[in-house]
Amino acid sequence: MIGKLPWLGLLGTRQALPLEPRRRGRVRRSAGGGAGGCAQDLETTAGTALARLLPSVRLPTPAPATSDAALPDLEIGTAAEGATIKEGSFVSHDDRLLQIVDGVPQPVPIRAKGVSGIPAKHVRIIRGLIPIRDAVRAVLRAQEAGDPWQARQLRLRLAYARFVRLFGPINLTQVTETVDAETGAVRETHRYPNLAPFADDPDVWLVASIEEYDLETGAARMGPIFTDRVIHPPAPPIVETAADALTYPPTVSTRG
Repeated sequence: MIGKLPWLGLLGTRQALPLEPRRRGRVRRSAGGGAGGCAQDLETTAGTALARLLPSVRLPTPAPATSDAALPDLEIGTAAEGATIKEGSFVSHDDRLLQIVDGVPQPVPIRAKGVSGIPAKHVRIIRGLIPIRDAVRAVLRAQEAGDPWQARQLRLRLAYARFVRLFGPINLTQVTETVDAETGAVRETHRYPNLAPFADDPDVWLVASIEEYDLETGAARMGPIFTDRVIHPPAPPIVETAADALTYPPTVSTRG
């Protein structure tokens, strides 16, 4: 039991601990064999030593475990319901990559030695695309509601520029040609190294659509959503008859 005490190593330091002075005389032992008295003395001495340790000495404390309560409070659903996150969406929270599964954020496993999961580079790509996705949806929501959207477009441009600087265009395409030995037919295979890791996110093609990419040259540029208005609020319905009023009751004025 003594060897497991975390403070025991401190007792062997050069600086002597100010323990209680040893009293001379006989030590009284219990009638049952004396083991209880020794244990009690050891307990008393250990408690005194801990109480007299220098204030600067701190015993290590375990890191707090992450629980479900630390997960982000997200509005999960569909765009029609006003939710900001959908089923299957990736979420980055406190340096962790999560994905919404059955309405609950679940950690995404990362590949390591002896651990199966997605490659670390894919994790970095996904984390780079998440702020772009969120900024795109924020711009669209603001424009649809008729709210100011210019600040949201600025955040979108910054997130896009950061991603391109690290990984290249969103729609980066790698084309591989193979020739059939018998027919001589040429077959092209297209790989999307920046979109493939994000393929499980329901907004993957929304993110892909904001960029204009030239497959021949590999050049990319920002699409209209970065600077222009691309969506307008729905036009108010025209109520001319009683049937129209029944169809669109919120549009009928209550004032005479």
